[in-house]
Amino acid sequence: MTSHRFFVSQLLRLDDELALEPAVSRHISSSLRIGVGESITLFNGRGGEYSAQIIEVTKKCVIVAIEDYCDTNRESTLNVHL
Repeated sequence: MTSHRFFVSQLLRLDDELALEPAVSRHISSSLRIGVGESITLFNGRGGEYSAQIIEVTKKCVIVAIEDYCDTNRESTLNVHL
């Protein structure tokens, strides 16, 4: 099973229901065809990741229930100079 991670610019909070942004919603529903009941991971660049379950899917809107928070840091420890 593939784990799907999505960046969203929205505020993420535990135990919230959230309608995802239109671009992310289209990608989930039309491109990946992820359905109701499946789990995804959301992050917003403010630290950590949130596990969410899809509770409703239409072509233009995906609604998720945020279930869990994991304080993980995926930033590289390397210093990059360009």
